[in-house]
Amino acid sequence: MKEEKADSRQISKIMSSRESRRRNPLAEKAVLVVEDEAPQRDVLSRAFTAAGFEVKCVTNGLEAFEALRAHDYHAILSDLRMPEQSGFTFFEQLEELFPHMASRVIFMSAFAHDPDVQSYLERTGQPFFQKPYQLKELIRTVNEMVEKPLYR
Repeated sequence: MKEEKADSRQISKIMSSRESRRRNPLAEKAVLVVEDEAPQRDVLSRAFTAAGFEVKCVTNGLEAFEALRAHDYHAILSDLRMPEQSGFTFFEQLEELFPHMASRVIFMSAFAHDPDVQSYLERTGQPFFQKPYQLKELIRTVNEMVEKPLYR
């Protein structure tokens, strides 16, 4: 799969002021939603807020790095196909820049039937939800992730 390259200057700028110490999560249960479609972001924000989570929504991977520079999250829900920076590129850079957060990613996509997407998801070993997904199952999976300590 041909993947776009993120503007390395943007990532460098975002990360240049990153503190090396661990950041506090936003709340006891904090989730970062990385989704370019406004209706999906809204549904996820409302559902997770109702389930007791502090929710931060962004529209792409570059914005996600801005959010991660300030706080850690118990889970990161990421779409795969987004403008500016896709979920693929976001995850690869997350593994390099915030390795402790990479295991907290849950992917969401309407393109799971694509063999390249399937192969990528298998390589990451991260949970995946096919759109449209069942919110109860997604919330259950995120709650299970919250049970794991942020730092080992």
